[in-house]
Amino acid sequence: MAHYKTEGILLRRHNLGEADRILTILTPDLGKIRVVAKGVRRGKSKLAGHLEPFTITKLHIVEGRNLDIVTSAQGEYYYRLASHELGAIALAHLLLEVCDKVLAEREPNQEAYGILCEALRGIEAGESMALVRHYFFVKLLDSLGHRPELGVELDRAGAKGYYLSLQDGVLHMQPVAGDTVELTMDTIKLWRLIYANSLQQIARIRSAIALAELAQPAVEQFYRYQFGVKFYSETLLS
Repeated sequence: MAHYKTEGILLRRHNLGEADRILTILTPDLGKIRVVAKGVRRGKSKLAGHLEPFTITKLHIVEGRNLDIVTSAQGEYYYRLASHELGAIALAHLLLEVCDKVLAEREPNQEAYGILCEALRGIEAGESMALVRHYFFVKLLDSLGHRPELGVELDRAGAKGYYLSLQDGVLHMQPVAGDTVELTMDTIKLWRLIYANSLQQIARIRSAIALAELAQPAVEQFYRYQFGVKFYSETLLS
């Protein structure tokens, strides 16, 4: 049987039979993959402990008839979240759920993998949860090719707001027909900065946290419209 090596972060898992698990894993080179870990729920399994959430794991996989099979796993880095408050852990679970629901299987997206790693590092380092959440949503949207068109001029005298079409992602200076979300000038500026900078750089902006809290409902509404999904982990953060 053909075999391959990769690394990845576990997004989701569910039990199969008496001792196996089906795992959904995000990798940098293969995208989101579904594999089976045989016997992982047995106490003496060598895979146990290496296939846990919030862990970057090196994987050796062989091709199977229905699902490929993990034959060995080695945890390389464990994001240290256990000592954080429950809200931070809930946010980390939300990030995994978003990736699981909006990324296509077997479609490589190294940028998305890097964004998830960066956001988990931000939680681990104690960055503002509101800022990490907003940064992740905005950057991941860009990696999927759904970046809103934010090319309007922002220095119009007396401008009260801007209107983002949820259908085509185009920003308008006047209300338009169809579903739209209203954005402020500061929100648009923050999104532009996020596209061009790292989370660590954005965190240095004094107003970034407050703006992220105000702008998050707009970007999540855009997700719901574009992908037609609901994120259940959000209830843990409310």
